[in-house]
Amino acid sequence: MIWKIAKKDFLLNLMTFKFAVRTILCIVLVAVFTPVLMVDYQQRLEHYNQAVANNTAELGQAKVVLLAIVSTEIAALENFKHLELDQWKGTSISPLACLPNHD
Repeated sequence: MIWKIAKKDFLLNLMTFKFAVRTILCIVLVAVFTPVLMVDYQQRLEHYNQAVANNTAELGQAKVVLLAIVSTEIAALENFKHLELDQWKGTSISPLACLPNHD
């Protein structure tokens, strides 16, 4: 019984002028705004790809700088390896820093 009432009400609403106007308005709005939003999406995607490229380049430079700092520190430690334990007292580098790490 409820299904018959709901079906009748639904079919009556389909036949009204308001439903036809709202359906046509929805189709027109989708047709108008789809190209506008596609252009906006393409611009945002291009901006994102440029930002990724810039950040990747900066990250590559940071790795090179970090590698240069680490290699400089290793060279400094190599210079101190030949010192005796009592000669380490005046330096800022710990003698344990030259030992290999056995974790």
